[in-house]
Amino acid sequence: MVRRHSALHSTSTPEAAIARLLTIMLVVATILVLVSGVLFLKAEGGATAAYESLAPAKPELTKPGDILRNSFAGKPASLLQLGVLLLLITPLARETVALYSMAKRREWAFVAIAVVVCGILAWGLLGRL
Repeated sequence: MVRRHSALHSTSTPEAAIARLLTIMLVVATILVLVSGVLFLKAEGGATAAYESLAPAKPELTKPGDILRNSFAGKPASLLQLGVLLLLITPLARETVALYSMAKRREWAFVAIAVVVCGILAWGLLGRL
């Protein structure tokens, strides 16, 4: 009996590439958040939170370039932010892979829709820089 695999189980389909991308990004982000969360609690766990006054976040924790720079320096708060940033970038990465796949198949109507979606996602993520 010949066993047939669905398109999702094939390693050459765009859907499989998207699934692999999402899985890898999710696993990396989860590990990064867990490890950096432990490091952050170890470094800052004894600090008392001032709930009576809400202060804006430190600038080095709000801009992607600063987050990357400080993450490579090994700062736990920035590593934690990098994990969150990776989770936020995941939908944009997924849509970009889908856009490439549709362009390769010359499905121009879907390419146009994907470009609009990518633009909206990028604007929402990076619009405040």
